[in-house]
Amino acid sequence: MATFIYARVSKADRDSRGHQQTVDNQIHHIATTIPDCFMSVCDQGVSGTVHPLKRAGFSRLYSLAKRGDTIVIVGYDRLSRSTVDFLTMLDALNSKGVRLVSLRENIDTATAQGYLMATQFMSWAKYERDLISERTVTALKQRKASGVELGRKTTGDKAKAAQMLSEGCTVAAIVSQTGVSRATVFRMKKEANGQEAA
Repeated sequence: MATFIYARVSKADRDSRGHQQTVDNQIHHIATTIPDCFMSVCDQGVSGTVHPLKRAGFSRLYSLAKRGDTIVIVGYDRLSRSTVDFLTMLDALNSKGVRLVSLRENIDTATAQGYLMATQFMSWAKYERDLISERTVTALKQRKASGVELGRKTTGDKAKAAQMLSEGCTVAAIVSQTGVSRATVFRMKKEANGQEAA
């Protein structure tokens, strides 16, 4: 009966205080809490939306884990950010006789109550992510409707760039003389061509 550590970070994972999460931090946290771990397996730079069995590290861990073994994770979001994928993996591990223990949620799926709580936590986590997404979209729509320019502020002299564009100057010349980005010049060019066609 072995105990495995599984750690995962995507490129931009941050903890609740905004600090960058690392695989090493997760492994250290688990190893100090549960010192008798057999081995650690990690997936670095992999999104939680990728199915666990499509990740090299977890796939290897899943094939190594046998009946009676335990997989310890820092939090359920390390296994998956998809409720469906999480529940599928939870069922697969349960059928295989492998326990899943999450330190953050303090839940062990070896018991009926732990299994129930794990499914509830994932449902609430998905609900929370969906609410954040809805609020962000709503806020962006409101800001756009009130005339707030979204995105990065344009640098350089847009008026001069528009004048040079109308005079037929090259994009490279406009960028070098006005400080306006290439993307902005191309967007201005596209908008100008659209107005001429109308």
